[in-house]
Amino acid sequence: MNITYTLDDLRRAVAALPPGSSITLPREALVAALDGGGRAEGGDALLTVEQAAKLLNTDARWIYRHAADLGAVHLTRRKLRIPRAGIKRFVQRERR
Repeated sequence: MNITYTLDDLRRAVAALPPGSSITLPREALVAALDGGGRAEGGDALLTVEQAAKLLNTDARWIYRHAADLGAVHLTRRKLRIPRAGIKRFVQRERR
């Protein structure tokens, strides 16, 4: 049985988790929610750690420490992507 997940489905699943939790999902589910270019449906670009660090004018270690705050997605155990929208939300929260 193949279940198709949308990016919104994945966001709802992650939002329901308590802070500090992790989620495991089949690779196919993530691939189905993202297009092949590393961009999420709806134009929500997924950035590498290095791209996110450059955008926030910080270093990669800071990005890894604040991954949950930025809404980061683990593509694999060692591959992390940060949604551009997550960075925008983080910056807006910090400005308040």
